[in-house]
Amino acid sequence: MNVVLTICGVALAISAGLVLIRIEKGPTSLDRAGTVDVMTSILVAAIALLAAATRRPDLLVVLVVVAGVGFIGSVAVARFARGVDRADPRGLVREAQDLASDAQDDDDSVAPVHDVDAVADGDVRDDGDVGADGDDVGGADDRDGAGSLAGVDGSAGADSSAGRAPAEGGRA
Repeated sequence: MNVVLTICGVALAISAGLVLIRIEKGPTSLDRAGTVDVMTSILVAAIALLAAATRRPDLLVVLVVVAGVGFIGSVAVARFARGVDRADPRGLVREAQDLASDAQDDDDSVAPVHDVDAVADGDVRDDGDVGADGDDVGGADDRDGAGSLAGVDGSAGADSSAGRAPAEGGRA
């Protein structure tokens, strides 16, 4: 157990040293804020290691408080790092503009929807169902001249709708 605690303690110390170097070198304040967040995580891990080594459950409360403070600090830095417009402090106008531009971009890039009711090149859907190349493109609901359904094999089917006018589009 002591070997594991020692290895974990050394790993935490090395990582804390590297994070301190990164805090010093960080080119922007946002980089430094991110490394402070990592340092908070290392501190939480060190407190957890101490609680495990000493078997003191009261340190877990300290662990939760430090983790909560680190989270709130990270959220605060992220909130104020983007800058606040004094005319629109909540950013609602900018958000509405972004949504409007996204909607406009989406309208331009969307492919047209295929309309199944539209008549394609040369298709005649009312009388003969003839396609652009002159072939019969109809299906099993094609009606022959007498108003009966034509079978798949070309034979006339039973006339179940005699005396009934075909519905819109030539289909009953």
